[in-house]
Amino acid sequence: MTRSGLTLIELLLSLALTSLVAWAAFSVSSHAARVDEESRAALDWEHAAELVLDSIAEDILAGDFDHRPDAEARLRLTAEGLSIRTRDGAPLIREYLFDRDAMSLRIVALPIEDPRPGLARGGPALECVSRFAADLDDDASLLRITLESASGGCAERSLRIRGRR
Repeated sequence: MTRSGLTLIELLLSLALTSLVAWAAFSVSSHAARVDEESRAALDWEHAAELVLDSIAEDILAGDFDHRPDAEARLRLTAEGLSIRTRDGAPLIREYLFDRDAMSLRIVALPIEDPRPGLARGGPALECVSRFAADLDDDASLLRITLESASGGCAERSLRIRGRR
């Protein structure tokens, strides 16, 4: 007599194969989601870095309109970052400060009339920064800025400096 249907072994084997295929599909989709999240984070960082570079470029283009011979230089490189005398409604000093320990770049705005730290406005502009470099060329007419993220992303810009440095 012949029976139709599946034996217990065949049923267990099909269940094991189905579980294996489901596990593989889950692993692939989980990996794809992780890669998507990492690439979105990298793109977000690069976009924020470009906004910081745009802000620096705008500050340099705006200038501080102080043409007196005894006026301070409008662009100063410091151990912590970059300081620019500029205008944003009123003359101010905008500082781009790199904090190695916090791995962040902060933007601080100080009024030129009274540049005490207590009057500073601003806050963190970019997180996960592993390196911030600002260098002037030999004749101080070109500023090269480099930002690097902890995950290996990089944003660079070269800016022409006109007028007093």
